[in-house]
Amino acid sequence: MTVREIVISSVEPPLEAVLGRLGYNKNKSQLDESLFSQIKSEIATAINIAEPKAHILDQKIISTKDDSITIESGLVFFSAKLAKILAKSKSVSLFACTIGEKLTIETEKLLREGQAARSVILDAAGSETVEAFADYISEVLQREKKLFRLKPAMRYSPGYGDLKTNVHKELLPLLESAEIGITSNPDNFILKPEKSITAIIGWE
Repeated sequence: MTVREIVISSVEPPLEAVLGRLGYNKNKSQLDESLFSQIKSEIATAINIAEPKAHILDQKIISTKDDSITIESGLVFFSAKLAKILAKSKSVSLFACTIGEKLTIETEKLLREGQAARSVILDAAGSETVEAFADYISEVLQREKKLFRLKPAMRYSPGYGDLKTNVHKELLPLLESAEIGITSNPDNFILKPEKSITAIIGWE
């Protein structure tokens, strides 16, 4: 099985998701018009400077134990939670996606210029943009797999629950992620650029 690439022109993060990430609760908070306009402006900036790219790889599950999953490449995911999620799955789709580094560079620039509020809003918009891109990829995969009467297990990512980020040491080369600009910190295996996601979806 070969790695597939997805490149799209833009992704729009849901306004409600950005507001939620900023701590806004419509039942408890009120936004004045100027702040609301600023949030919409930073969302537009995030959409304009994002460069959504992804790599996807389908793999058969070779073995499932109580605390680990082994796929056909030989990669082992050590996670009891993931093993439980994938208990009924025969295969998985792995993906790495990013919106690139321009947004993070811009948020850091705004912070240096003393525009902390804009920096925080743009960072939240960026986080929800890459989440929206991951959702888009998941939806594309679901439509494909539905043709084979397969349904998805819950999407799961390294760094959540008991699946450690050190799996990126093997997962990223498998996904050829460097070709779309995704690497990881050699000390803690956190993804670079910051607005990037890796994920596993099982198919039942």
